[in-house]
Amino acid sequence: MEAASLKVFVDEFGQPNLDVSKADVGTHFVLVAILVNATEIAAARSAVEAVRAKQFQSGEMRAKRLAKNLDRYRAVLGELNDIPFKFYAIAVDKREIRVESGLAFKD
Repeated sequence: MEAASLKVFVDEFGQPNLDVSKADVGTHFVLVAILVNATEIAAARSAVEAVRAKQFQSGEMRAKRLAKNLDRYRAVLGELNDIPFKFYAIAVDKREIRVESGLAFKD
């Protein structure tokens, strides 16, 4: 994929707060970028929408809705497999970040 012809979609999961001792703060932060060639964006959107409509009927696709049914999870991933995109993800264990690092400041 050539950088000039890419569309990038980014999403995150988790809270930026590093104080994982708080009840509502998870230990991990996940960042995902999905890359699609600009020339294939319409086809990719259409294909993703078809999977969403078939597997989720209404609302957005959420892994949380698949967590209790691994066969359905595999089916969704299998259907997404043929769509022309790449993704990059990083999961950070916030317990490993030094408090004195610059990452302690949300901005």
